[in-house]
Amino acid sequence: LAWSLPQEDGGAEITHYIVERRETSRLNWVIVEGECPTLSYVVTRLIKNNEYIFRVRAVNKYGPDVPVESEPIVARNSF
Repeated sequence: LAWSLPQEDGGAEITHYIVERRETSRLNWVIVEGECPTLSYVVTRLIKNNEYIFRVRAVNKYGPDVPVESEPIVARNSF
């Protein structure tokens, strides 16, 4: 999973990102990485052929930003 820098940093340097996933058949979001320091993350523990949506939030000293969501994707391999 990879993303770009946000257009705005909220007035402070971004310290990390929160990466979450949700199965499209469910309503709850699961944090897969709470303190990702880079613009990418290898998401594990996916179920083959399940459909997922991912979202990422930039975090600075003022707190997390509004999340950005992916389009639904189907896991092709189990990791």
